[in-house]
Amino acid sequence: MKRSRRLYLHMYVALLASALLCLAVAAFAFRSLRDAGGPPRERMRRAAVMLPERLPDARAADARARLAQIADDFGVDIVVGDDTGPFVGVPSTDAVPVPRRPVPGWRRDRSGPVMVTPLDGDVWAAMRPHGRQLRVNPFFATLAILAVVMAVGSYPVARWVTRRLETLAQGVERWGKGDLGHRVAVSGSDEIATLATTFNQAAERLDLLISQQREMLANASHEMRSPLTRLRMGLELIAEEPDESRRRGMVDRIHRDIVELDGLIEDVLLFARADTRVPRRPLGPVDMRALLAEEAERTDATVEGDARPAITGDGALLRHLVRNLLENARQHGGGGPVRAVLAMDGSTVRLVVEDQGPGVPEPDREHIFAPFFRGASTTGTTSTTGHGLGLALVRQVARYHGGDVVFQPRPEGGSRFEVTLPLDPPTSGSETPPPRRPGS
Repeated sequence: MKRSRRLYLHMYVALLASALLCLAVAAFAFRSLRDAGGPPRERMRRAAVMLPERLPDARAADARARLAQIADDFGVDIVVGDDTGPFVGVPSTDAVPVPRRPVPGWRRDRSGPVMVTPLDGDVWAAMRPHGRQLRVNPFFATLAILAVVMAVGSYPVARWVTRRLETLAQGVERWGKGDLGHRVAVSGSDEIATLATTFNQAAERLDLLISQQREMLANASHEMRSPLTRLRMGLELIAEEPDESRRRGMVDRIHRDIVELDGLIEDVLLFARADTRVPRRPLGPVDMRALLAEEAERTDATVEGDARPAITGDGALLRHLVRNLLENARQHGGGGPVRAVLAMDGSTVRLVVEDQGPGVPEPDREHIFAPFFRGASTTGTTSTTGHGLGLALVRQVARYHGGDVVFQPRPEGGSRFEVTLPLDPPTSGSETPPPRRPGS
């Protein structure tokens, strides 16, 4: 199993690498920028101490050569003079601008610090660091270099993260504007990739749900059109029919059409209410044994099993689940007996309904729970009687309570439907199974 790489680890490693790079650059920059001889004032102090020893006679013939050596050793410009003014200097006698009779001590001009120190008699020496320009402060220069390195090093990391987020945002925006078939690209295996994958899955689920709702609406509209057409024609004809007995027959047919239309509308509403994605109504204890006995009496079904489970659920929806299973078995059972078995399996309730009809053709067994599915056969569970929401409603109610329903052919012939329900379904609603297109 491939382990997901975490985004925060990527960023942590990148920042750690940037910090190490900054340390290396800082060390190199400080080493390169710092003055090898020490700070300028310290160098001038040391040069002032060495001058009397290394330049015993400032007016000697080799005085300039000795002065040049001292200037080179300590990195300073030096001018030596007396009351008449400078008489020898490195690199020249005007290298350090001072008054004719300078006062010993420190002063500062535009080029930096200047030190005047007395020598023998009225001889004095003035010095300052090499060069007429201010030297770069190594500490602040290193900070500036570090800032540049951090800015350059952090940009690829920030751009890498934001570019992927921008791509994801653009994909979501495109999807939000109506392009429901659009999916965002998934790259990497970190949190951003997980977010993109989750979005694609959610978009796919929503696309399928919208397709299901559209197809269900189209099917419901088609199913409603037939009784509505018969109602309209019956009302038009009944006003012109003079025979009282035939008029009563027309009224009976209109009443049956109204009952059929009312049943279809009720099933559609129940199907929507039993959707596992909608908030739950308050659930309460339901005596499944008593509920099954009441509905079995209506359809002359036989109830077996001694279990008396009391599950937590929606009583109205569970009653429709049981009623639809028993009605389905009675209508498509070929007139044979219908058998219902209620049993307990740990914390799960099992309800089995069997009939002795012709069963379900094998090609239709994967589709009989789809809304408004019509099989190729006119006999068995997928016949044209009813309006195609019975078994779909059974599955929806079962999943609403955290369970499910499956179909199995009986070896001796007929159909067997098994519903499993937990005693205590999740309070926030059972997790919705991956949506499937109607008929799939």
